[in-house]
Amino acid sequence: MADQNIPVTADGDVVIDCDNDSSGTTNIIKFSHDNGTELMRIQEDGKVGIGTNNPSVKLNIYDNAATSVYIDANGNDAKLGLLNAGSEKGFFSYLPDSSEVRIGGGVGLGLAFHTDNSEKLRITSGGLVGIGTNAPSALLEVRNGDIKIQETNDLAKYMYFYRNGSIIGKIGTDNSRLTITAGANRDISIEDDSGKGIFVKDGGNVGIGITDPSDMLEVAKDGDNSITIRAGDSNWCQLKFKHNTSAAVNGSIDYDNNNEKMNVCVSGGIRLSILSSGNVGIGTTTPGYKLDVAGDINTSGDIRKNGTAYNNPDYVFENNYELFSLNALKNYIIENKCLPNMPNTATVKKEGVKLFEQNRLILEKLEEAYLYIFQLEERLNKLETKN
Repeated sequence: MADQNIPVTADGDVVIDCDNDSSGTTNIIKFSHDNGTELMRIQEDGKVGIGTNNPSVKLNIYDNAATSVYIDANGNDAKLGLLNAGSEKGFFSYLPDSSEVRIGGGVGLGLAFHTDNSEKLRITSGGLVGIGTNAPSALLEVRNGDIKIQETNDLAKYMYFYRNGSIIGKIGTDNSRLTITAGANRDISIEDDSGKGIFVKDGGNVGIGITDPSDMLEVAKDGDNSITIRAGDSNWCQLKFKHNTSAAVNGSIDYDNNNEKMNVCVSGGIRLSILSSGNVGIGTTTPGYKLDVAGDINTSGDIRKNGTAYNNPDYVFENNYELFSLNALKNYIIENKCLPNMPNTATVKKEGVKLFEQNRLILEKLEEAYLYIFQLEERLNKLETKN
């Protein structure tokens, strides 16, 4: 095609140049300024270049400075559509009547958003949104990444949950706290797939393993049940009791890992201790016996000893029982300052009184006293008969 220059404006500022390229093989139509600066070209393969003399796609716009492309419908709907074989597959539009910008896909098509030449977000034709996945199975599915919600001031911010227009609850930040809050007359539950978990009732009662706790904390489980409080190897585990939020601790149950003992404390003092050996101390933290009491004991019932462990002294009345003669008994008392088999004062001071053994010995001496009385009565009767 021979070169043809066609002035467009009356003063010839813009020229249409029908020409071929430098190789002479491609016909082009160029729109140029009269100073020779090319403004736009249309190649014979249909590619259009604006600001470039080498368009690589159907429309190639280039500027070595900031540039923009506008579609102005002058108050009417403005739309940039994407077609395939005459069928719309996507669009970008502005609707002034509803004051909204729309980005959409055609019927049955979704939208995929790419950065760094790879897909990062997808909206399926059914409205499911996937981040990090191209096949979301929920309204919002996020894979292989974190979700961060950040507030830069001290105002409370929440994610709200509604059902049929009524608020069910909210999760958010309240100053320095993460809060999970139920709506009015609603409960909160954290459950596993079997329905077991933690339940917070409207009113504040907490249930673990029970959905309707009747106390501030109720723990329930089918079969055996336990609660564990764990601390470091050389630390204390404590369960504390207070009668109001500002008062000091009124009582506690402590486990001392250092000394391997359990303490029951009241008003800041240890009142009962249980050692790992099983020894129990009341008023003492170092019990040396199964029950070691520092102080008086008052009981309204019996103190019993196992019948197989307690030997009742009825053996005194057996025929083979060796009873001290009265003269031998007298000499023993003069020498030892106590009855036979009875602990003396020095022994009691050193070892204490063994109540059950003491009772047995007292009963033994009482039964022996009856035998002595019988002997004396027999002698008295003989003397009366002789006289």
